[in-house]
Amino acid sequence: MIISFVSSWQLSLICLGIFPFMVFASTLVTSVATEGAFVSGGLKEGAKIFSESINNMKTVANLGKETYFIKKYEIILPEIRKQMIKKGSIQGFFLGLSSFIIFGFFALIPLVGAYLFVNEGIEYEKIFLGMYALSFATFDIGNAQQLMPDVGKALASAKNLFEYIDAKSEIDIEDKTLVERKQI
Repeated sequence: MIISFVSSWQLSLICLGIFPFMVFASTLVTSVATEGAFVSGGLKEGAKIFSESINNMKTVANLGKETYFIKKYEIILPEIRKQMIKKGSIQGFFLGLSSFIIFGFFALIPLVGAYLFVNEGIEYEKIFLGMYALSFATFDIGNAQQLMPDVGKALASAKNLFEYIDAKSEIDIEDKTLVERKQI
């Protein structure tokens, strides 16, 4: 951000207006790519049937229950398909939206830069430096936002860990009255 303002403060102010949208788009790209939602009963049940039949393949074959498990799995497949279509549609929409915002930024900023180059006399090196410095800062902030829930969990875990480490033992190991076990 500082590099962007040093190179061209006019372009940086315009980019700052687009900045929240870029952070939103970067966050969307990261969250949609790593999203594991929509895992509901049908998908869990299908995975359970599939893994049980594969893990116990010999037992299933010895009892002649292959068709039973196939039919049971086929009953669940339409629900799984519906869930995957819904998940794919939502992911596709958000990925398209984020790509639109990102590529819109990269289309708008050179136009603004050309205007500033022609009318304000700003050097084109400074325009590109400001544009790329701000875009990299935006992507980094968006990616860092994805880690915030993990940071909170890590802080809570560290607090619990230090509580266990700092806990005083009820047994005094230097007490000579304790009976020592004899080694056999």
